[in-house]
Amino acid sequence: STPTVTSNASLTIEATSNKLYNKCRHVVPTLLQVMALLSRTTRLYMRYPAVYTFRFMLYGFMSFFLGITYYRITYDNKDVLDRMFCIIWITAFFSYMSMVALPSFALEKQVVVKEITNGAYSLAEYCLANAFIQMPILLLCSAIATTMAYWIPELNPNFDRYAAFVGILGTHLYVVESFGILVAAVIPNFVLGLIFFNAGISQFFVFNGFFISVGNIPKFLIWLYYISPFSYTNQALYHIVFDGLDMKGYETCQQINDYPCYGANGNDVLESISDNDLDYNKVNEW
Repeated sequence: STPTVTSNASLTIEATSNKLYNKCRHVVPTLLQVMALLSRTTRLYMRYPAVYTFRFMLYGFMSFFLGITYYRITYDNKDVLDRMFCIIWITAFFSYMSMVALPSFALEKQVVVKEITNGAYSLAEYCLANAFIQMPILLLCSAIATTMAYWIPELNPNFDRYAAFVGILGTHLYVVESFGILVAAVIPNFVLGLIFFNAGISQFFVFNGFFISVGNIPKFLIWLYYISPFSYTNQALYHIVFDGLDMKGYETCQQINDYPCYGANGNDVLESISDNDLDYNKVNEW
């Protein structure tokens, strides 16, 4: 009878321990779970450095390509439109390159779903850890993407404007890449997800407030303008680049009248592209 009593006591202790473990498992601070996920993801990236190294190299090449494309632009009024398009293509090029988020998440999706289902961590903890690991990477991507495209044509000579440009673009890339992860999570087929992502980004890009003025956007499509990350990013970057910038050739432009005359300074330029629905001079980039 003694072995039976001992066995029952062991089972009781084991059952109690399991109950305590299940309760304590959910009491583990979120911070510890996030730190564990961060550690695992960091080790994974360090194990395959070629993935992000190649991405950085590609961003650098595209930045150089945009820089040499617009390297002849000056602060003259005749080059204002080229300066604007340089900004637009910086946001567009690197937004489309954020499609790398789709296959990246697709590779770990099954593991993440299984671990969350088994209670290893919560969805919120995974999203928080992913945000912490992606923010510095995308900020570095933004710096690489911006540097040559910004300084070769010298969009604005002030370094603090360059730093603000990098910060805004990095935030934009984070939003776009998050959209890509959302698409990959909802649409299981990679090809269909890629099509949906590119279609969505293209719609957001069109409704950025520059290609069509806000007042002329059809009422049933105005919601695309308000949810488009491009609308907020482009407005902020225009303000960063043109605010307080000294422009040249305004008087000459008025005399020859061969191209649009935007103004004697950057604020005049922002005023000239503003309308009743959007005032670029009043944009707060932050």
